[in-house]
Amino acid sequence: MAISADSKTAVAVGGKGFLVWDLTDLAHPAELYADDQGEELVALSPDGRRAVFGTGNAAEVWDLSDRTKPVRVATMGGEFHDVFAVAMARKGDLVLTADYRGRAVLWDLSEPSRPVRLAALRTLTELGGVRRGAAKVHPRNAAVGR
Repeated sequence: MAISADSKTAVAVGGKGFLVWDLTDLAHPAELYADDQGEELVALSPDGRRAVFGTGNAAEVWDLSDRTKPVRVATMGGEFHDVFAVAMARKGDLVLTADYRGRAVLWDLSEPSRPVRLAALRTLTELGGVRRGAAKVHPRNAAVGR
C-alpha cells in the first residue's frame, strides 16, 4: 500500500492486481480504478501521478495522471526473480528495485516511459541471505534493508 505525499491518492496491491482511491474527501474515499494484472508491490510518487509496481519478474511504471484510467508506460528488467522491494525517491525520479536472487537495480525515471538503469547494488543475498523488508531510497544513498 502507498499514499501520496499530498494525501490525495492511495494505491493498494494484492496478488491479483491493484486499486486506486481518491482521498480528497477523507470521509468518503472514492475507488477510481481496479486492475487484475498481478501487481504485488507498489511505490508511489509524492504527487501520486506515478506508480512503480513489482510484478514478480519485473517492475512496471504506471502513469496515474488520470487516476480513473492508469496507463502502464514502461517495464523495467525482465531478469528479476521474485521482486520483493520497490522504492521511489521523494522527487519521484529515482527508483530502487530488488529481488531474491540478489539483483538490486537503481533506475532513473526522469522520463517515465524510458527508464534508465543507473547501477546494480549489492544486496543481502551476497552476504548469505535476504531478509524480507522494504527498500529505502534517500537523495544521497540507497539501501536495501530489513
